[in-house]
Amino acid sequence: MKLILNTVIQPIFKMNESYYFKNNNSFVEIADIDFTEYVLSIFENSQSMELEELIQIIQKEFELSIDEVEELIDDLIDVGFLTEQTEKDRYFTNTLFFSLFNNRLKIKFQEKLKKSEVCILGLGGSSLIIQQLAQIGIGKISGLDFDILEESNLNRQVIFTEKDIGKLKNEALEENLRGINSELQYDFRNIYVNSRDSIKDIISSADIVIIALDEPIIDSSIWVYDECKRQKKKIISGGVWGDSITYTYFDYSLPEQPCYRCLLQEDLNKGDINKEYVNNIKGNSYSDFNTTTIFVGGILAGIISTEIVKILTNYSDNIPSGNMLTMNTTTWELGVEKIICSELCKECQEIFTDE
Repeated sequence: MKLILNTVIQPIFKMNESYYFKNNNSFVEIADIDFTEYVLSIFENSQSMELEELIQIIQKEFELSIDEVEELIDDLIDVGFLTEQTEKDRYFTNTLFFSLFNNRLKIKFQEKLKKSEVCILGLGGSSLIIQQLAQIGIGKISGLDFDILEESNLNRQVIFTEKDIGKLKNEALEENLRGINSELQYDFRNIYVNSRDSIKDIISSADIVIIALDEPIIDSSIWVYDECKRQKKKIISGGVWGDSITYTYFDYSLPEQPCYRCLLQEDLNKGDINKEYVNNIKGNSYSDFNTTTIFVGGILAGIISTEIVKILTNYSDNIPSGNMLTMNTTTWELGVEKIICSELCKECQEIFTDE
């Protein structure tokens, strides 16, 4: 392993008689000034150094055991004073970002992303999320849709261009993604979701499922949530209505997790919707009534991509399973609420457990 001084991402500076380094958003005083100055002097004439060589130099200078020197160097790596030199590839800034949270695991975090699969059900409004996942370096991106691209989609589905109008979204999406990141695996299918069986196969190997289906309203969400629960999948859903955003996450590898029926039941209990409204829209399509703009939808896409990276790498805690994030982009009001697991959902859980 080749080490370098991490003086850009974690600046080291001297104030009065003390040395400090910037660790994320705080400044930490360095206790051992003599040793710090010595390590800085080693790297004055060498931009990088093999770990074994550095151990030998420090061991000889301070007459320490190899274990003692390795412990000192480990401490310097943990705080970001020293860092592993990484190749400046397309994911270089990803690893710099990860180093702010765990300098030792920054490369492993990116490797986890490369070995992961995210499946997106509905390839229109989610296209910005999909583009971000390709740029992040998710190893396999799969999904389905049945629609063709219309001119009215271009205000928010930014991966598509005018040349794609009239094409099937799944085909145009893959073609455009290959121009962004050709080293990834893509599996986009032209399928209309009309039952749990429609998605059973395509989500089977996915680490995370994203639902972004427009229709049939309510029915498609119930089918997807039920099948994700049966396969013990992690599922993310997000919505935009005008200036309001919602984000929900459920991990069905955990016991007694709520489902889409629970979300509906909670809205009914709070009075946000009523049964007559649900009965009127259930099973229908209202594709011509879409209030999503790129400036609001783009915020949701960033939230979802961020949470996906947290879930897959554990570089930081993600929003817990069974919770809903809400945001109003006009007032910037932000809230997180826990979804209650209803009795109906518990019955569903028993059914899937028995299968």
